[in-house]
Amino acid sequence: MRFRKMMSTTVAATAAGLFALASINAMAHTDEYLDTQQAPNGGQLRMAGVYHFELVVTKDSKEAKNNPVIVYVTDHAGTKVSTAGAKGTVTILAGKAKATVNLAPDGDNRLKGTGTYASTSDMKAVVSVTLAGKSAEQARFTPLAMPKAMAQDGQWVQLGNLLQHLFDNFCTAAELFEVYTDPRPPYGVIGLVLRRD
Repeated sequence: MRFRKMMSTTVAATAAGLFALASINAMAHTDEYLDTQQAPNGGQLRMAGVYHFELVVTKDSKEAKNNPVIVYVTDHAGTKVSTAGAKGTVTILAGKAKATVNLAPDGDNRLKGTGTYASTSDMKAVVSVTLAGKSAEQARFTPLAMPKAMAQDGQWVQLGNLLQHLFDNFCTAAELFEVYTDPRPPYGVIGLVLRRD
């Protein structure tokens, strides 16, 4: 009886530990987390099953015209995954326009296609990739949206605590006597200008 109770406790503790580890890994690859990572090719990273997709679109096409679309495929450690024999599509919504781009292998871990779209900040894209011998994986992107944690001057700001009095103490300790903040919009983007006297 005692052995049975000890075994059930051990099994429960092991299950709780594995659940905690799985939760940490799942949180580490959220869209918000991936938006803080520097993508190797200048695009936006998203998780797609056991893969990471990086979508690279043209960033300066004000008018809708034929532009390239590239998707890079890696595993969660950033190791390139072969796209030989793969196929895919990207559906792009930019403004009121919709474009579907067919992707074909173009290099070791790259799929490429061209489509007619304009580079707008409200662009959304759905990428679907089927690697050779695998089932399709999908990911959703907002490739030209300004990341929520980026200041308006393009610099990242990270503080350990968002409580006002702790922020004030940090600025005093860092000798940042003049700190200007933009009004806080509902999306959480705050532009900071820090000056040292």
